[in-house]
Amino acid sequence: MKSCFYSISFLLTLSAFILAPNSSSAKILFDNTPPNRIFQDQYWYRQATQVLDGTGPNLGNTGNNFGSRSQLASITVYLKTNPSTKETYGNCLLYARVTTSGKNFFSTNLSKVPFSALPTDEYKPFTFAFDNTSTSTTVNFAGGEKIQNIFIEEDYGSCGGFGFGSQAFFELGGTDQNPSNILFWYADPSTNFTSSNVMATRIEDLENTKIPILFIPGILGTEIAENDELLWANPKMTIPANSDNFMDPLSFTSLLKPTSNSTRYTNVIKTISATIGGIELELFDYTSGLISEFTDQGYTENQNFFTFPYDWRYGVSGIIDQSNNKTNVNLLQEKITEILNITGSNKINIIAHSNGGLLLKKYVLENPSSHSVNKAVLLGVPNTGAPKAIKVLLEGDNFGVVGLSDEEMKKIALNLPVVYDLTPSQTYYNAKGSFYNLTQEKFLKPPTTQDLNFNEVWDNLLNQKGYNQTAFENSALLHSPEFDNADLRNYGIDLYNIVGCKKATLGKIQEYQYTNLLGETSTSYKAPIFVPGDGTVPLESATNLPTSQNNKFYALKADHGKMPSQNGIRQKVVNILTDSSLETPSLSQNESDCKLNGRAISVYSPVNIEAYDQMGNRAGFAEDGSVENNIPNAELSIFGHVKFIFLPEDENQVYNIRLKGTGEGTFTLTSLNIENNAPKTTEVFSNIPVTMNLKAELNTEDSKLTLDTDGNNMPDQTINPSSVLSPETATDILPPVSTSTIVGTKGNENFYLSNILVLLSATDTISSISPASDILKINYQLDNSPWQSASTSSISLEVTQETEHVLKFFSTDKAGNNEAIKQIKFTIDKTPPEFLIGFNLTKKDLEFKTQNTLDTLQDQDSRIVATDKAGNKAEILFKEKNRKQNSRAEIIALSYNNKSANITKTVFKTSWNLDKKGVLKSLEQHARSKKDFNLELHFENNKTKLTGRDQHGKINKILTGLKTFELKTLAGDFEWNILP
Repeated sequence: MKSCFYSISFLLTLSAFILAPNSSSAKILFDNTPPNRIFQDQYWYRQATQVLDGTGPNLGNTGNNFGSRSQLASITVYLKTNPSTKETYGNCLLYARVTTSGKNFFSTNLSKVPFSALPTDEYKPFTFAFDNTSTSTTVNFAGGEKIQNIFIEEDYGSCGGFGFGSQAFFELGGTDQNPSNILFWYADPSTNFTSSNVMATRIEDLENTKIPILFIPGILGTEIAENDELLWANPKMTIPANSDNFMDPLSFTSLLKPTSNSTRYTNVIKTISATIGGIELELFDYTSGLISEFTDQGYTENQNFFTFPYDWRYGVSGIIDQSNNKTNVNLLQEKITEILNITGSNKINIIAHSNGGLLLKKYVLENPSSHSVNKAVLLGVPNTGAPKAIKVLLEGDNFGVVGLSDEEMKKIALNLPVVYDLTPSQTYYNAKGSFYNLTQEKFLKPPTTQDLNFNEVWDNLLNQKGYNQTAFENSALLHSPEFDNADLRNYGIDLYNIVGCKKATLGKIQEYQYTNLLGETSTSYKAPIFVPGDGTVPLESATNLPTSQNNKFYALKADHGKMPSQNGIRQKVVNILTDSSLETPSLSQNESDCKLNGRAISVYSPVNIEAYDQMGNRAGFAEDGSVENNIPNAELSIFGHVKFIFLPEDENQVYNIRLKGTGEGTFTLTSLNIENNAPKTTEVFSNIPVTMNLKAELNTEDSKLTLDTDGNNMPDQTINPSSVLSPETATDILPPVSTSTIVGTKGNENFYLSNILVLLSATDTISSISPASDILKINYQLDNSPWQSASTSSISLEVTQETEHVLKFFSTDKAGNNEAIKQIKFTIDKTPPEFLIGFNLTKKDLEFKTQNTLDTLQDQDSRIVATDKAGNKAEILFKEKNRKQNSRAEIIALSYNNKSANITKTVFKTSWNLDKKGVLKSLEQHARSKKDFNLELHFENNKTKLTGRDQHGKINKILTGLKTFELKTLAGDFEWNILP
C-alpha cells in the first residue's frame, strides 16, 4: 500500500493549553506550515526522525516520579479546512500510527473520511482507537518506551492528492483517568521541529506554558513620586480648591531634563480614586478591570501577566541617561528580557495603550529579529499624533480628572518630550490636511484666515509662542515616514488594533489673533473642528497602522484614558490573547459605524454650560472650572473663555442643556447639527445679555432658548435663534468688517463745528475657506449709554451735543462671529470764542483775551482773531488801520466762523492821549449794547467820570483814578464791567 505522511508543524497557542480541571485529555493546536507535505516514504521517515527523535513521553508502568502512566488508548485529531484556499478532497482512508523504539503501532478503526465535507469555521474530530485486536501489535507498550512519532496517514491511492486543513488539534486518550497523568505534546512554532523543542508535560504544569503578557501604559499611566510624595496621580489633584502646584516637580527644563532630581516612577496605575465627603470614590479604572479579566483566565500578576512602568514624561524620543543615551525603548527591551528569563518563554504577547504603542513600534524597529513579540494588541495609539497634544501646550487639559488644574498641566507640558512626540506629524498632515487654522485681524485692516501647513504651525508655536525647539526636532526625527507607516507584521508579529471612533475628538484648532492700534496682540480661540476618534486620538491617527482587516476593531463607546479596562475593549483583548469567547459589547469591524452624529454646541463667555442625558449622566464644569464628563461619547473642552460640548444623538439620546451666567456682558451660543461627520444646519443665538443671575435652558428639539434673567427659576423670555445657517455657511469663521464715516463741518483734528451724522456700515468677510454668512446686525454704544443694535448692514446716527464723544461699534454676522470692538473719538464744538476787551495801562493800548486760555489770539491792529482748539474763529474789525499810532479804535464788524454778526445797534469806541513823557493823559470810551446799556467813560486828571444808563437806570459817577471798561462780546452783543 502506498501511503503518504500528513506532516504537522506545531503552532503553540496559549489558549489551546487551558483545560478544565477534570479533563481526561489534552488538546494541542498544530499548523501545517513548514516542513512541507511529504509524499516519499523514505523522506518522510527521515523527516519524522528529525522531528521527534525519541523525546516523547514514556508509556507504560515505569515507576518513575510521574507515577502510573496512562495506557495510550486513542488519538483524536480535529481537522479544519484551509479557509484561504478552500481545498476539497475526495474520500480518503485515514489511520493513525505510533512509533516507539522502532516499533509501529497502528489503529484498527480504519475509516473513510469525506474531506469535502470539512467545515471552514470549526474543527471536525476523527478518533483513532487502539485496542488489543489489532493485527499489527498490542497496545501494551513495554515499560519505559518512548514515543518517537505520531503519524496520521492516508491511503494515497484513495485520495488522489494529499492535504489536510490549515489547523489541527491532537487529543491523546488513555485508560488512566487521572488528569494529572494525561500527556500532550507542544513545540516552539518559530522553528521547525527538532528534538530540542518538542516536549511532554503534565496537566498540572499547564499554567507554566502560557505565553507571558506585558501591558505597556500610555502617557500619565505610571505613578511618579518625588521622594516619598506621590506627584502623579495624587488624590490631592481632585480637590477644586488646590492650584495643584505641588506637581511642579514633574516639569522639565528647557534642556529636556527634570527640574527635580528626586523624581522617580513607581507603578502602573490601576485606578484613580478620591475621598469625597468621607467616601472613597473611584474616578476611573485604568488597568484594574483588564488585569481582573486576565486573572479570571488563569493569569497571575508578575508570574505571567506583567506591566511596564516607565517615566512617561520622556516619551519615546526623550533621553533618560545622557551618558549612554538610554531611552524608554531601552528600558522596554530590558523589561521584556527580564520577563522571558522569569518565565522561561521565548515569546511574549504585548498590550500597548496610547504612547505605549509608539514605544512598542520603536522597540520592534530597533530589534527587528530579536524582539520576541508574538502577538501585539494596540489600544488607541496615536501613530501619527493628535492635535490635542497641541491644545495641552496652548491651554492645558485636565485629561478627564475632575479637579485637576488645566493651568498646572499646561505649565508642566511646556518642555516634556512626550507632549511633542504626541503632536501631529508630517505624515498626519499629509493624510488628513491642516490641523490648525489661524485667523488674524489687525487694527483697521480686514481679517484674514488660513489653514496652516505643517511648517507654518510650528513656526507659529516655536517662533511666535516660544515652545521648545529641541523637543520638536526630536519628535520630528521620531515620526519619520518609516516609523509612522511601519508594518509590524513584516517582523513576524500577529498584530491587532483596537481604536475608539465615535467620540468627538479634536481635529483642528482654530486660533484667532487680534492686534490693536498699539501693536499689542491678544489670542482667543473659536470652536474647534471635531472628528471621529476616542476623545484624544483621531481615527485617522489610530488607524494609521497596517493591520489585516480581520484584526481591526472599532470601539463605538471609547474614552481614550479608560480604554484598557473599558467594557467591550478589555474582553476583546482577552479573547485575542487567550482564544476566549467573552462578549464584546460596542465593538465593530465596520469603519462606517464610526461616523459622528450629534450636536456640537459652542458657548462664548461669560456663561457655563452643562448637559444631562436621560440616565442622569452629566457633562459640565466643576467648581474650579475643570471638566467633568460622564456622558458616553460626549466631549467637553475649554479653550480660554470659550467652551465646547459635543453630544451624540445617534441613539436618539435626549439632553437637558443648561447655562449659568458667570459675569456681566453678552454671550453667543451656536448649536451645530452633525450627521455622518458632515455639518448640517447651525442655530446661532448671538450676543444674549448675561448677568450673574442668568439661567437658561436650550431645547434642542424646537431650537428655543429659555431665559431666566433674574435667577428665580421662572422663565422670563423664550427666544428663537438669531439665525439658522446652511451647511455651506456654517463654516464661516471670519468676523465681518465695519467702517465709520462722519458727515459734518470739520474743524481741527477730531473736532466738528456742527451737528454730525455718523454712518456705520458692515460687510461680511469672505475667503477661500470661509464663506460669508451675511451681516446679522450692527452694534453700537455712544458714550456711556447702553449698547444698541440694528439688524441691518448700515445705519446713521445723528450727534448734536457739544462735548467729547466716544462711539464704540462692531458688527456681527449670522454665523455669530463678532468683530473686535472698534471706537472713534470726536468732539462737537459749535461755539466760537468770545472776546474780553480791556485797556492795558502799561502798553497804553487795548488788550484782548478769551475766556479759554487754550484759545489763540492774533492782534493785527485793525483785525483781532481768536481761534479755539476746535478751530472755531471769532474776529473783530476796527475802523482805524493803525489804532496804536492814532490812539483810537472803533469796532465796525464782529464775525463768528466767518459769519458776520449784526452790530448795527452796538457801539464800542476808545480814544486816548499821552503827554510828552508817554503818560496817559486822557481816555474816552463809549460802549452800547443792543438792549440794556449805553455808557460813556471819561478819564482826566486822575479822575474817571462814568455817565449813561444800564438795566438799573441812569448812571452818573465820579471815580478816583483810572477806570476802564472790560467789554465782553456775546454773540454780536456786549456785556460790560468796570476794571479798577
